[in-house]
Amino acid sequence: MWQPSKGLARLPEEMRRLTIKDGRNRRRTACTSTSTAYHDYSFLAESFHSSADPPKPSKRKWDEPAPGTDATAPSKVAKADDGKSASEAAAAAAAIAAKIAAQFANGPLASGDKDAHDAEFTQDIDINDVRNRYLLTRGSTQDQIHDETGASVGTRGVWYPDRSKATEKDPPLYIHISARTKEILDKAVAKVHELIAMDMGSLVEKGDKTRERRKWPEEKLPVGLESIRNFNIRAKVVGPSGSFVKYIQAETSTRVQIKGLGSGFIDQETGAEEPIPLYIHITGPDEGQVARAKLLTEDLLLVVRQEHAKVQVLVQQQQMELHHAQAQYAAYGTMGSQGYAPPPPSAPAPPPPPGEGPPPPPAGTPAGDAAAAAQYAGPPAPSDTEAYAAYWAAYGYDVNSTEFKEWQASQQQQYAQYYASYAQQPPGDAQQPSDAPPPPPPSQSPLNGIVQGYLEVAMSFSFSQLSGLLLGVILLLVLYIRRNDRCLMSIPPEALQFSPKRCTPKDVRITAERLARLESLSKKDHASLPPKTGRRYIVVGGGGFLGSWIVAKLLERGEKPQRIRIVDITEPSNHVVKDALSEGLQFHKVDITDTVKLRAAFEAAWPDAGGDLTVFHTAANIRFWERHFTFFSRSTRVNVVGTQNVIDAAKAVGASVLVYTSSGSVGVHSTRFLLWPWEKEPKRFVQVIDDDDTRLPQRHEGFFSNYAASKIQAEARVRAADKTPASDADGGMLRTGCIRPGNGIFGPRGDMLCGAYLVRKTNPTWISNVVQSFVYVENCVAAHLCYEARLMALQAGDPAQPDIGGQAFCIADPGPTPTYGDVYVTLATLTKGECHFPEFSATAMLLFAHGVEAYYRARHALATRWNFADFLPEIKGDIINLQPSLFALTSVHLIFDDTRARLPPEKGGLGYTGTWTTLEGLHKTFEEYDSGIGRSDTRSDVAGVSLSFGFNLKKWRKAAAENKMGDAMPGVPPMEVLPAA
Repeated sequence: MWQPSKGLARLPEEMRRLTIKDGRNRRRTACTSTSTAYHDYSFLAESFHSSADPPKPSKRKWDEPAPGTDATAPSKVAKADDGKSASEAAAAAAAIAAKIAAQFANGPLASGDKDAHDAEFTQDIDINDVRNRYLLTRGSTQDQIHDETGASVGTRGVWYPDRSKATEKDPPLYIHISARTKEILDKAVAKVHELIAMDMGSLVEKGDKTRERRKWPEEKLPVGLESIRNFNIRAKVVGPSGSFVKYIQAETSTRVQIKGLGSGFIDQETGAEEPIPLYIHITGPDEGQVARAKLLTEDLLLVVRQEHAKVQVLVQQQQMELHHAQAQYAAYGTMGSQGYAPPPPSAPAPPPPPGEGPPPPPAGTPAGDAAAAAQYAGPPAPSDTEAYAAYWAAYGYDVNSTEFKEWQASQQQQYAQYYASYAQQPPGDAQQPSDAPPPPPPSQSPLNGIVQGYLEVAMSFSFSQLSGLLLGVILLLVLYIRRNDRCLMSIPPEALQFSPKRCTPKDVRITAERLARLESLSKKDHASLPPKTGRRYIVVGGGGFLGSWIVAKLLERGEKPQRIRIVDITEPSNHVVKDALSEGLQFHKVDITDTVKLRAAFEAAWPDAGGDLTVFHTAANIRFWERHFTFFSRSTRVNVVGTQNVIDAAKAVGASVLVYTSSGSVGVHSTRFLLWPWEKEPKRFVQVIDDDDTRLPQRHEGFFSNYAASKIQAEARVRAADKTPASDADGGMLRTGCIRPGNGIFGPRGDMLCGAYLVRKTNPTWISNVVQSFVYVENCVAAHLCYEARLMALQAGDPAQPDIGGQAFCIADPGPTPTYGDVYVTLATLTKGECHFPEFSATAMLLFAHGVEAYYRARHALATRWNFADFLPEIKGDIINLQPSLFALTSVHLIFDDTRARLPPEKGGLGYTGTWTTLEGLHKTFEEYDSGIGRSDTRSDVAGVSLSFGFNLKKWRKAAAENKMGDAMPGVPPMEVLPAA
């Protein structure tokens, strides 16, 4: 339960009631600085001075007049207990308020509280983001910092989802650290940064246990089943992949969970399963829906209990057969080694030995001796039946059940018939006892019996029946694939509003003619770039596609090559950058995971020393095909650890600006594409992604792949580094920011998306209908340079621009959002059919992708646990990209909203406009590809899969020439759809 803050707890009771009026002011009170509180109490003092005025009507329930009184009657002057009037009491209260205000004006309240320091050393750390606000504003976290370091920690400022709305009076949320010594302050600051660097997933999963919630109606239904072999109660109840429970939840809008021993549900308070038998817990906001969910659950439990009863009978029969065989072997062993002596004449006849067949007659009984055999041929005595039942009861069987009694009667009848036939045999035909060892026990185990039973059932079908069954299964699979494809190939209405018109070959030719007459686009793009700065630049990842374009644009706007340095593990392939190497541009071949070499590359001497330093960080390891946490470290090594190394190196050399290329895919939620027959489309089939961090996935499984999960962690580190001190002689400060390009970045000079299509010619596809935002590379570079200019203005102290440091901005191309089909019609028309896109089934390829992923994971498990990887060949080539995580990125309709980035700087935006639409960027990409400029040694020449599949290129060229390609809008190959950076 919420408690008032410690400072307010020391105030007089009447002042505390005036300060905290209701629960809606709690967060504001907790996030207000001491100076703000001083102004609040000054206001209270003024309010006491004016309290003699006639009171205004109150709307609070507790201020309403009591029943039977006249609310409109004039109020009498209230008298205090000592006889003073209300005006005198108001004056006394005003004096108290003035005294308290003076105390706040003179400094913090004197108290023995551990957080009240007469601090000489202080520091503020910005926490105006979702993650750090959740962690560092908690009282337990601040108490932990105080206990470990001795410093005082408090929360100040105001939480702003949109930082641009902050003011000087109400700054963004931050924590204030104060200490008596510099050493204590440094320890506290280091502890805070340690908490900021913690893994985000473990923090989100904990939740806020202290939050009060409205009590929902609930129902608890006991499962009431005992655990037996070969029957997983929990799996039977929840269904395959939880489908039964999910169905009930979807039908009733309730929460249905299985809890208790063996459920796997861990109670958050105890950290273990509840120590009670399994039960179904149903809860929801509506009592009627809870009752409906209860009926569905009871029906489900009835079916599970019936299936449980069948399996229980089968298990008992299997156990009975097993013990039957064991007893038979024991009886045969006794007969072979010691002989079998009949009971004394006065003794009752023993029960028949258990076994598949009766044993031979006792030794010494001549054949044809009916009198001797009669004792075995007749009906058993009651005592024999009881002994027989007691024998099996010792093994835990229910001897009173109908099944057991029927089985016992059949055994007794079998033995009686055997001995009766033996008594009728002629004398001398009986076999004499043998000293040979007893026969071995039955070789058929219960499991083998079950397998043999299935084989016998299978063999009972004729070839024609088996063929018909197989054809039926194949037909059902084909029907499912076609139905699922129709769902995936549709364009929902909410996506069509962003892309209402499809591109045709005629539109492509009109655009080509218009661009041929214009030169203004290139001039407009150059004019959209911020002016030359004369700073020094380090581009991490400058040998890649986006990084080399950033270098090219820096050179284009007039920056000196001698003041630009590329740090990358691969050499640049962009022809503009390669030419600049001979003019003084520096290249350092470094792996950013190597801390020592990276620091040396940053600290290397500059030919033209002096000037501020900007760092652009575009390097990343794009393993988008992996989604399981087992492989997460393969992505974090470069994307998280490498990014932290870049931040540390930038601070070590005194960099003042760091712009990081994140990815718009951090906001993409994964979904399921294999639909149930009653589903019309996948969940989150249309996703509109903006800068709101509260809408990001909160668990690792929510991201489309490990790549996105690692990028959001790297982004968090970059944003946390904003306003941290740089290690230069001037005591400067590092300002940081992140760009989230929507979808893949494309353009000329080595992209692995549209440029790769032109190189491969034949591009298998299955998502021509998908509406997705694209980012042309020159637009993306302009956004990076705009953010740099904004951070430079903040460094200069421009008061007209809101502080947007430490934030992330989504960007996309201007104009309508295209489909992949629009992209392919454009490329196919420009290449006259040489670049074409044959259609495949999306569902069939998805099923194949699941197979590739299963093999990929199985081989990894064999390699790490048993070192059997040599028995399974490694997946090589581009087929490794074809895994389910690819569909989570390319098969959903993604619209990126970059409205905030397009705002002018004075309104908290980047001033980004974007010059090239997506279709115009495709024209420029083809123009440079067709001219052969800079095509040597680019990534596009080695990207993707060159598969012709025997398709006739003449047919595609003819279709393009006859304008028949308007209806054919194929999709996108899965192999090289790379997110930004």
